Amino acid sequence: MLQVTTVDVSTHFSVSLSMDGGLVLVGNADLTVYARAPNVIEIKFSDTAVKILIRFDKEAEIVNADQTCQAIFTRDTVAMLGSYPDCILSHYEELQIIPGVGANITVGDNLVFNDNVLKARDEQYSRFLSGSFSVNSPDSPLRPQPVITG
Repeated sequence: MLQVTTVDVSTHFSVSLSMDGGLVLVGNADLTVYARAPNVIEIKFSDTAVKILIRFDKEAEIVNADQTCQAIFTRDTVAMLGSYPDCILSHYEELQIIPGVGANITVGDNLVFNDNVLKARDEQYSRFLSGSFSVNSPDSPLRPQPVITG
């Protein structure tokens, strides 16, 4: 059995095996090497808690042109994001979520990605990101400033 470790670049090639100087064709084989999927490095609220930021360890792309939250996440995850949330691949290594009205997502909740949506950017043959990842607190949360007038 041929064991291939994960790779960052995909490829596809065909191999033919012949004998007697190419006169007798023994067999053909097609081999596809899939690039590894992007991994989630972190998911956290922005410092103002207006967005949820998802960082990947490599460039990612959405397979179809539908960059809606409904295409990227499971129905239960989208329900936590409120009415009409926005999901934007702001640059290839970061996905931003702007929750909609009535969002009830909090620190510790899990975001569950749909299968076959996010893959390695510009790779024809790529594994897809899948799984569930927990939302963390912001690095430097905005602190309220009380204003007292009298």
